[in-house]
Amino acid sequence: MKEKSAKGLPVLALYLPAAAFLGITFYDALPAALLFLPLFPWVFRFLEGVREGRETERMRTELLDLLTAFASALSAGMSAENAFAAAREGRAEGGAMDGHWRDAVSRVRAGSPFPASFAEMARRSGLPEAGQMSEALAIVRVQGGDAAECVRTFVRARRERQEVAEQQRALLSGKRLEGWVMKLTPVLVVWFLRLSSPGFLDPLYHTAAGRVLMTLCLLAYAGGIRWENRIFSALS
Repeated sequence: MKEKSAKGLPVLALYLPAAAFLGITFYDALPAALLFLPLFPWVFRFLEGVREGRETERMRTELLDLLTAFASALSAGMSAENAFAAAREGRAEGGAMDGHWRDAVSRVRAGSPFPASFAEMARRSGLPEAGQMSEALAIVRVQGGDAAECVRTFVRARRERQEVAEQQRALLSGKRLEGWVMKLTPVLVVWFLRLSSPGFLDPLYHTAAGRVLMTLCLLAYAGGIRWENRIFSALS
């Protein structure tokens, strides 16, 4: 709970000025920012999802780098236990996946069986790729086979998948930029009219019908943003 609060406070510090800005934009009233406070949990979850997605991608890249070094050590004739430890040699301190790997190496050196240590690392990391690699190595260990080639084939397939995903993100980046332009345009138009023609929007701000209309516009605006995010999430 404390960790979640620590993450939420910086986001809240940025969200409150944004809520105040929207309150003035759509209702010409600073207290209208209170209307946007119930949306904060959704905004926080969305931003946390983006952050976790980036962290997962970094962990996936670290895993593939470590597995590549692991395969090279296996090809050099090392045992799985020694190759597992050698995969980290010469590497600087990395992120979360590197930490999970380091902890697994410590368990192996303390006498824990390699398959169990690798499986525990996969479980703690939460990466599906780590779990799949753990299962593949367990099968190779029981039935026999070239573990190094198994790891190299796995890494090659996952890197190809990463390249495809990167190309897809590059293709979508232009559309995302267009989406940001579309999201900012209504707000910029409102502020252009407020600054260039003071009083022009007063009927929308200071009459009951105007407030209802601005509320409908705000709902349509929020719905459009949510719809766009869902589309990009489905395509990513």
